[in-house]
Amino acid sequence: MRRGAAVFALLALLAAACQKPISDAPATVSDRNPVASPGPTAPAPASPNTTPAPSLQIAPREAKCNTPITGDFVLANDMTCPLDAFVIHVDNVVLDLGGHTI
Repeated sequence: MRRGAAVFALLALLAAACQKPISDAPATVSDRNPVASPGPTAPAPASPNTTPAPSLQIAPREAKCNTPITGDFVLANDMTCPLDAFVIHVDNVVLDLGGHTI
């Protein structure tokens, strides 16, 4: 029983040591964000990938629903499909919607 109590006391002590100290002062913005920003910056990109999409030098093509894709493709029309718009059969394909909607 004493061993269990000692282990519990040790865990409680470690948990207390890992906690941020509680201050009586009200929290400020700098307390919540200790790294001050240098000023206005550009917004972060929506995607973690910051490289731009490759520019395809192929002519846009019209497509119908369930169009099989076996290589890079640039869409030339808007599409409304009840199921699949495209079926991509290979890896590393760029499907550029060219500003159109599916």
